[in-house]
Amino acid sequence: VVDLSADLRLKDLPAWEAAYGMTHPAPDLADAAIYGLTEHAREAVAGARLVANPGCYPTSVLLPLIPLLQAGQVAAQGQIIADAKSGVSGAGKGPSETTLYHNVAENFRAYGVGTHRHAPEIAEHSGEDRIVFVPHLLPCFRGILTTLYLPPGPGATADSARAALQATYTAEPLVQVLASGVPALRGVQNTATCQIGVAEANGSLVVVSAIDNLLKGAASQALQNMNLMLGLGELEGIQ
Repeated sequence: VVDLSADLRLKDLPAWEAAYGMTHPAPDLADAAIYGLTEHAREAVAGARLVANPGCYPTSVLLPLIPLLQAGQVAAQGQIIADAKSGVSGAGKGPSETTLYHNVAENFRAYGVGTHRHAPEIAEHSGEDRIVFVPHLLPCFRGILTTLYLPPGPGATADSARAALQATYTAEPLVQVLASGVPALRGVQNTATCQIGVAEANGSLVVVSAIDNLLKGAASQALQNMNLMLGLGELEGIQ
């Protein structure tokens, strides 16, 4: 089973219960599930019977952030800012006043500041509790663009951060690290690809990622995981 809900994404059940406002219905399953950020869990996913598919916002944050943390490109102290913006399809399928056309068109807003349910998921799977995550609602249908503001580690520059990301993803068909510049939503909409770009601004590393929230942020990542679990080619049905 590849679970697309948020029920099994956290091992920290008190954090899950605080975020979702209910008692967890299946603690044993949550403990057994593999968190399916495919590029960072491929071997575990391939041997799993149950995979928790990551959330769309966490996918957009964790794909660029994890390699930079592992490579020492991020300082051990200082806040990490994750400024994320999603099309309206990322705000859930249920109709609400927030997602009515006349409240989205020609508008732009932050929401869930300090309370969004994806914040504990990002914290648990990055291993960092210093991330300030703020989501925003874009007046478009699909896509997530996340900008990370990172305190650089010793000697870290945009070039060294880009090199660390390229070393991690050079053989990954669904993650593209740009040689220069930063991505835009149009480059990833209706694709299964995550694009990542790196820059510097006033002493901070600025890392921008873009995904289609319905594909790399949901369905195509689930299909990647299912293919691995079934021993099929990882890109079957994706490319």
